[in-house]
Amino acid sequence: MFPLENRTLSMVGLMDFTLSLAFWYLFLGLLNSIYSVSESVMGVALFLTLRLAIPAVFSVPLSVVADREGVDRVLLILLTAFPLLTVLTYLLSGGFSGSKSSHLLTLLTMAFFIEAIITAYDTIKYALPPKLVEAKPEKVNAVFEMTYSVLLIAGPGAATAFIHMENCGLGIVVVLESLAVTALTFLLTKGLIRRSRGIRKDHSIVKELSSAGLEIKGCRTLLYVLITFLAMSAAGAIVNIGLVRVSAHLGGLTLTFIDSYSLVIASIGIGSLTASIIIARTGLMSKLKGGFAILSVTFMAVYPALLGLTLLPSTVKGLGALTILSFFSILNGLGNSFIDVSLTTLIQRNSSESNLAKIITLVSITTSFLGALTTLAAGLLSENITSLLFLSSAIIAATALPLIKLAQPNESLGTRHRK
Repeated sequence: MFPLENRTLSMVGLMDFTLSLAFWYLFLGLLNSIYSVSESVMGVALFLTLRLAIPAVFSVPLSVVADREGVDRVLLILLTAFPLLTVLTYLLSGGFSGSKSSHLLTLLTMAFFIEAIITAYDTIKYALPPKLVEAKPEKVNAVFEMTYSVLLIAGPGAATAFIHMENCGLGIVVVLESLAVTALTFLLTKGLIRRSRGIRKDHSIVKELSSAGLEIKGCRTLLYVLITFLAMSAAGAIVNIGLVRVSAHLGGLTLTFIDSYSLVIASIGIGSLTASIIIARTGLMSKLKGGFAILSVTFMAVYPALLGLTLLPSTVKGLGALTILSFFSILNGLGNSFIDVSLTTLIQRNSSESNLAKIITLVSITTSFLGALTTLAAGLLSENITSLLFLSSAIIAATALPLIKLAQPNESLGTRHRK
């Protein structure tokens, strides 16, 4: 049974689930508005590029504050601000209706700020697991992954329903965000989060980030993790644009573009949920296993090629094509989930307490920057997306080597375990 019975894990799960559902609401609302206004893949590509390019805006300074003052305090401030930000985004976007919001620049500007703060939360929250009193980091990671997986399945549908409900849906989302604040407050008041050992506060942000960078450079495991994340980010950016094209291509089988897109994402979520349950029950997420790593890479490498084949003129559209795509989306989600959770756990286990949030942020910024450039390029070259998808498969397959290195005993990597 998945370890949600523990009160600490339950509160973490409640916090992350309710807030992540609100994020789906904001993401799909902005995506629908931008797609309706731009009426092109390029508008979506600009939006996705912004999502990847902006993590440094708030993530860098907040990660420094989190290591100095405590990640719990930073998270509490972020969670308290989200209800107000959600209401403002809804109002300024005209209720997420493309017909009411006629300026693409306005929508992209709003997306920039709201996605920057969302990215900050999604990055810094991974510095929380080592601070929890009654739960091992890998179990908390499993809760985060399960939340992510469940919402890949149910999030798009629920968020779309909230959008159609207009003002009533907005009210529900604000209540969900308030529940997240309540869950974190419970953890704080019950003493379930350890206080950080303060570090010197006269260091500049540049010096503290340099310290985190040197720690990554000095730990071969962290270097291999970074290399793998970089490759996955570049390949994943191409897949994201491919999914938009495939969703539009298969849109005739469902009601709208957003319905088709949500269906594919939900299929990926089923695979991710399956993986999160398996690794939580078997303990596979505590370290990479060579065989499981290669199998996961295989699932992920096949997926972009399949998307490319779906877009070929000779491919027959129909229920059969949609069924095959959904099946391989499940396998892709399973592989992606295993690799992502395993790599995240390796970062937490091989980083010092004083640099953990900054190391997570540096990895996130580096991979997101590459992903942003790749997304923009894929959007500009969307007419050749089929060829790019085959290239994505090759990139993912190339990550097999660093994953094999990570699966080796820590001593052979020169890994330094830090308390």
